[in-house]
Amino acid sequence: MKTKSAKLRRRGRKRKAGQRYRCGRLSITPDRNDGNTNTVFETRCRQDEINPKKADRKEILDPLRGHVLGRLLLSEMISEAQNDAGQKYEKTYHNWARTNDIPRITPPAGSYGQSVPGRDDVPDDEAKVAQRAYFEVADALEQVNRGTRWEVIRVCLEGAEPKNIAALCFGLDRLVSHYG
Repeated sequence: MKTKSAKLRRRGRKRKAGQRYRCGRLSITPDRNDGNTNTVFETRCRQDEINPKKADRKEILDPLRGHVLGRLLLSEMISEAQNDAGQKYEKTYHNWARTNDIPRITPPAGSYGQSVPGRDDVPDDEAKVAQRAYFEVADALEQVNRGTRWEVIRVCLEGAEPKNIAALCFGLDRLVSHYG
């Protein structure tokens, strides 16, 4: 009876071919990423009711189509300045929320507003700057009516479709004048 060497007995399944990082994980090449982009492409075609075989792949995979403000910009319902102000508002809010351990606002998040313990690694000066910037923007939005403020928060922070485009444009104009 022949025995296999210890090296042959311990060997596992064969590794997939391809370039690897130092840690041994496969690096993602553009052709391996096609599975992800195909899913995004097909989902966006289904949402817009476009036949995937007839759609322009580059146009559908445009990064602006990935969020509500970008889609409104592409459909020319808001201007470039309004889009930039909305994105600055979102970044300002997320910096403030990160320094206060508040999770992101998403429609299904039931834990919004609860702090996440164990994240005390934000320096005090960074937290003060983020808080001052957010409170200045919040004060600017206080000057518009409640419905307009709600619409800006829904679209910019929650990623929801606008219900009142006129109120959204008015709120975004207020943000444009704040950010200058």
